[in-house]
Amino acid sequence: MALLLRVNWVEQSNQPEVHQRIKHIGGVSGQLRWKHTQAEAVAVIERGFIAFYLDWNARPVKLEIAQADDGSKYLTAGSEPSHTLFDLPGFPDSAATH
Repeated sequence: MALLLRVNWVEQSNQPEVHQRIKHIGGVSGQLRWKHTQAEAVAVIERGFIAFYLDWNARPVKLEIAQADDGSKYLTAGSEPSHTLFDLPGFPDSAATH
């Protein structure tokens, strides 16, 4: 069974392509502050180790993996509009790394 983590923050880059804009996702689970790059998050989802979700309009939305035309994989918020991940706040200065 995969560990379930709620995404509280998204760190974005200035990349022109939407699928390249997420640098890190992160959150807090109990006393654990966590932070993963998009590539790390994709890898642990694919391996079934961790499942990520976010709260959207008071309901959980599972993060899924999508594939860009160039073959690169990126995170998306299920069937929700792609901007939902970008609507999350950025990392607080005190966020610890993974």
